[in-house]
Amino acid sequence: MIVEAHAAGRVNVIGEHTDYTGGLALGMAIDRGTTVRVERGGSVVRLRTDHDDSEAMVAIDIDATEMATARIEPEWACFVAGVVAELQPPTGATGTVRSDLPIAAGLSSSASLQLAVALALGFDGNALELATTCQRAEQRATG
Repeated sequence: MIVEAHAAGRVNVIGEHTDYTGGLALGMAIDRGTTVRVERGGSVVRLRTDHDDSEAMVAIDIDATEMATARIEPEWACFVAGVVAELQPPTGATGTVRSDLPIAAGLSSSASLQLAVALALGFDGNALELATTCQRAEQRATG
């Protein structure tokens, strides 16, 4: 089964860098984002990106201990691994990541990637559960 999921980037109109330290922020979605298109199946999540020729390959049974000790390459694959570790999906997937968000520009490109990956892998829950799952994934990815 082929699945496509999209997640928007965002800007903080007020409170830049205070959103993750417990302060007040006013975040707004923008018209740019990340799209993950996968075919589900297998025992790994394998994604290629349009930003470079690198490939993320993460076993679906990765856990927090492995994430803490493994060297996950390329760097952006840490965010995929965080989602996989949180979701523990029953099956892997192979596909692509497309994004028109500039990386490291304050538009939440990593959050957009994680949300799109979670949805493409079959996350089943409400919006708050999705947000907290991806928040934990980001914390795993960044240490």
